[in-house]
Amino acid sequence: MSSLKVGGVHPVAKKNTEVQLSVAKENREFLDVIFYNLSKSKDYAKAWGQSALRYGLYVENNIPFVLVELAAEKKSYSLPINAYEISQSERSKWLGETEATMNVFLINATNNMIESVRSITFNASIAAELRKTCQAQLTQYKDAASVSQATATIASQKNAPTMITKAKMISLLQV
Repeated sequence: MSSLKVGGVHPVAKKNTEVQLSVAKENREFLDVIFYNLSKSKDYAKAWGQSALRYGLYVENNIPFVLVELAAEKKSYSLPINAYEISQSERSKWLGETEATMNVFLINATNNMIESVRSITFNASIAAELRKTCQAQLTQYKDAASVSQATATIASQKNAPTMITKAKMISLLQV
């Protein structure tokens, strides 16, 4: 993450056809969570970077959803993790890692510039549960497509607020 900073370009670009405005991707230690900003307000990034948030984990059928709730915006997100989308060369190392730093990026959806970054030390027991679920996912499902299909089924039945009511959530007042 040392080369990623506010004002720089993030390497994960939002595709023009992509509707999804948030995504979770593994990093060396744990996860990068990316939120694409559509706001034109110059003050939005600063307020976003300082607002209270909660995070947690919801698991169903060995599909883990990282949950993020931004109270000031009255928005919540469920970000599924597909272990098959982690490169095979990195997967076993990532699954065995004990560090759990979650980097939360706010990225301009138009030009892919990083507007704000927050680094959060994710709760160790929740991080361990997520990794354990990913290992079980690799056993239960045969490939990325079957995980995506199961994820879509769950997401069609439960939205982020519903998942949040069933999950252990960790509150961060300000980071």
